Amino acid sequence: GGAVGGTTGLSSLAVNATALTLNKNITTANGLIDINAPVTLATGAITVSSGSGGGNVDFSGAIDGRQALTLTSGSGNVVLGGAIGANTTVSSLEINSTALSLAHNITTNDGLIDINSPVTLTGTNLVVSSGTGAGNVDFSSTISGGADLDILSGTGNVIISGDIGGTALTSLDINQSAGTGDI
Repeated sequence: GGAVGGTTGLSSLAVNATALTLNKNITTANGLIDINAPVTLATGAITVSSGSGGGNVDFSGAIDGRQALTLTSGSGNVVLGGAIGANTTVSSLEINSTALSLAHNITTNDGLIDINSPVTLTGTNLVVSSGTGAGNVDFSSTISGGADLDILSGTGNVIISGDIGGTALTSLDINQSAGTGDI
């Protein structure tokens, strides 16, 4: 099958299932994307976009699969209620939104983690890891929330362009074996 909302974006999309396999992109016309299922990324790079308007992108379960994933919510929020890459690491992750709520770990297979959004940590002991290889971890905005945060980038770089701790973090550990780190 083709992409969901590929030619003309849907007004919104809600999925309630025991499991969901994504083979193609999902697009709405500024409407909510609400996925209540563990997700497997099956083939090729996957983009989930609610357009440039206020539609949120909300995943309540885990996301796994060795594919690149881009989540875009325009002026909406991205909410990640499950781990990304816990069972099968994703190859890379890009998030573009006005706010990101992060409750669980993010892990890529030595690939880029590019978060273009203010981040609120809603979990407790969170790890954002690009593996042991050259994948960079890039936060282009603020990071806040009363949680422990470990950022691991292997031989890649860690770049944090915004303030850390609007709401104070419990702890911050940046672990990088080579390259540079900019805060």
